[in-house]
Amino acid sequence: MALIKWTVAGLLISLACGGLYAAPADDTLPGKLHPGKKEADVAKEWFEKKLPAYIKGLVETNQFPKTYIEFPGKDKGVKPCEIRDITKNGFRAYQLVADNQDDSGKTVYRVSKDGVEFTFKHWPPQHMIDIYPVRTSTDDVDVSAVAIWLYSISQPRLANRVLTIIHQRNKDLRPLIEGYIIEKEKLKAKPGQLEIFNEWDSEFQLERVVLVTADDKLKLITERESAAKKKLDEIRLNRGDYDKDPAKRRRQPRKLLLMVQWDIKEFKRTYQATDLCKDAKTVTLLDEMSKSIDADFQIIRNNYEKAQAFTSSQESDDWKKRAQILELLLKIDPEDIRLLQNVAGSWFDYARESSDSNSCMNEEGAKRAIEFYEKILEKCPQNTSFMINMGKCYQVQGNGKARDIYNKVIELDGKDRGNGAIATRLIEYMNSKDRFRQTDKPKAPK
Repeated sequence: MALIKWTVAGLLISLACGGLYAAPADDTLPGKLHPGKKEADVAKEWFEKKLPAYIKGLVETNQFPKTYIEFPGKDKGVKPCEIRDITKNGFRAYQLVADNQDDSGKTVYRVSKDGVEFTFKHWPPQHMIDIYPVRTSTDDVDVSAVAIWLYSISQPRLANRVLTIIHQRNKDLRPLIEGYIIEKEKLKAKPGQLEIFNEWDSEFQLERVVLVTADDKLKLITERESAAKKKLDEIRLNRGDYDKDPAKRRRQPRKLLLMVQWDIKEFKRTYQATDLCKDAKTVTLLDEMSKSIDADFQIIRNNYEKAQAFTSSQESDDWKKRAQILELLLKIDPEDIRLLQNVAGSWFDYARESSDSNSCMNEEGAKRAIEFYEKILEKCPQNTSFMINMGKCYQVQGNGKARDIYNKVIELDGKDRGNGAIATRLIEYMNSKDRFRQTDKPKAPK
């Protein structure tokens, strides 16, 4: 009877204090945002349900995610691609192949014809969370689930970056976030002792924010100094020589000058806090390189105007001079696809093709044009417009390589549309010439 009395009293006390079976509040981040759930279950639910549902929603509204995945086969490796189909076990991704350059110097891509099926496990996590809206979402529960999943697959740095996003906007969760990071990364610190650090993500060329201890921050500062030196050396190498006449420079640029100019600006912004970037010698060097690029751009503009003066002429020698002037400019900016295209096109203009593309006046022009179209197609291997142009260079010389090129265009574009239709017509011209040769042959004596 005494036991029953005690139990009743306990029930009354429990009800007075807030209800029957009241459990103590969980003072961890997962406990706060995902009450009653194990971390493993939170991670599994996000990866197997929420992530696929989000990607499916994008695909169904034609917002095809552009990302990077390691493709199999002879050309295996991490490749830029576009997710276009959701499958039973994952998704189908199509490689993005360099096709041209836009006005800002960025690569324009073409979507490959055939896709490869992947499971979500094949998708590198750093690229996955670059697509998932961790930076723009205000749903702390969902974003924290991403971090919990990242910790579960041993990606602490990525998880830290994700949690820091919540940390910056939600003051109330800061102690729990820091406590969770300390626990997962086994840091020697307490909540309130972690510091914000802006680290440079070289893979994405973006600045990321992480939470670190004071000791780790000093290490990261040292690493940043080393990274700044490495990046500066890279910029100098990509710039090439610039202290002489363009025709006499030994080292040509290894990167499009427009992008080297961009790298210089980004270097100043990214590494402005480093001792290297503050050094007077570095400041002078960056300024010299930037001014030299502007000067080279001016030389290119002036010579373009000079070359344009020959376009109204009907003299073959003038067309040749135009091609030669533009070709010299490639010593200044050899990675400029538009400049390469102008040089190749000018040489082919000098060739003076016939209306059926089966002959020309100056084969030298066609031969020289091929040199530059080959360089273009090394950078843009599936650009069918450039393929058509190179095919014509062979066709006007009576070279059968033209047919192989046109068949490749038809394979990529189809027989009846775009450049595929042009390739089909050019093959017909070649066939007509062959038939004419057959009927025009002298008869053998009886």
